Amino acid sequence: MGQVLASTRGALVIEAGTARTDRIRQTVEAMDAGRSIIVGALLVDAPTGMIGMPDILVRFADGYAPIEVKNLPRDLDLESVEPAVADVTLRGLRRDLLLAERNVVSVRIDAYLARLGRRSFTISSDDVEKPDALSVVSVAPPKVKLSVRTAAPTAVPSEP
Repeated sequence: MGQVLASTRGALVIEAGTARTDRIRQTVEAMDAGRSIIVGALLVDAPTGMIGMPDILVRFADGYAPIEVKNLPRDLDLESVEPAVADVTLRGLRRDLLLAERNVVSVRIDAYLARLGRRSFTISSDDVEKPDALSVVSVAPPKVKLSVRTAAPTAVPSEP
């Protein structure tokens, strides 16, 4: 997955074996630099200390929101999501919009049908996780395309 995403302009892939503090530092540096995609990010909410590990962080027009690819079959590895940037417009009372934390908005892609060969997935307002007080006005683009490859087989230890 890292090689394909790394070739996407502005993308950063943080390797899975990277130490926790280094992953946090690399995530913050990448967000500050305005990277379009961050894979392997590690987010920490300073006030609560909660840690989040989204599948992919995608830069939106006014910040970052995660796109989480769920239900990808175990025999497939995610290589990329195209297009890499989406725009979600929310509507609500000014107070609710101001109080809503950016980290509570995310887009979830259900990749269950990738096992049958599907690669294009529609993004609807139902796929946007957001505070209940806000409603989704629009999501653009309306579809994303997943690039996947067959996962490398995992070695099963044999008993002596």
